[in-house]
Amino acid sequence: MGLDDDVLARKHAVHELPRARRSNGGMTMLIGLLVQIAVFGLVGTILLVTRRFGGMWLAGGLFLGLSAIAGWVYVIALERCDHLAGDQREVLTSQLAR
Repeated sequence: MGLDDDVLARKHAVHELPRARRSNGGMTMLIGLLVQIAVFGLVGTILLVTRRFGGMWLAGGLFLGLSAIAGWVYVIALERCDHLAGDQREVLTSQLAR
């Protein structure tokens, strides 16, 4: 009887998962849209300014600098996630072993 209850509880939890994703899906989509608008605005501004003042080679240098900054931010974010996972190692392994 205990095994059946466990199986039913897991089935119930699986059915609730899409509803939980739908509840904050609108906010995630809004944030994604705002990020895209910001990126396209930045790219458009860089292209317009460099076209007017110095030629398109300047845009390449600016985009290279922006990609270096993005890579640096990405490495920092990965290091923080690694630190968080290291702090929660016991909890993570116990949840994965269940």
